[in-house]
Amino acid sequence: MEELKISPAVAIIPIGLLGTLGLLGLAALTREPTPPPEPPLGEANLYGDITDALTGMPLWGADITVYQDYDTETATYHTKTDLRGHYQILGMIPDVIALMVVYADGYKTYTNEHIPIAAGNNELSFTMERP
Repeated sequence: MEELKISPAVAIIPIGLLGTLGLLGLAALTREPTPPPEPPLGEANLYGDITDALTGMPLWGADITVYQDYDTETATYHTKTDLRGHYQILGMIPDVIALMVVYADGYKTYTNEHIPIAAGNNELSFTMERP
């Protein structure tokens, strides 16, 4: 079980003041993200955090699709962000440029057409804006 880092100040905040996130959401916000384990030789991982551009709060439940071209075939990966706004795509094809498209209710679609994917872990964290 992972250890959560919660400051003593968290314990004195009444649950009602935490809104819909409750203690679970607050604990998620105080946790530091960690990269996934290094992938096997010849593979790549893509991971990072997605947050609200205005508030800095984690964006959970965002739909992420990454497209890679490899020898005229396209590899497609799908995932969603967790409560911390964290995502991971494991076992990708390295040494290519990928396209990422992210959809989240109430936000402008994020598109990045030039994500270099190298062997090993690749971090890409970013913010999303409301219309």
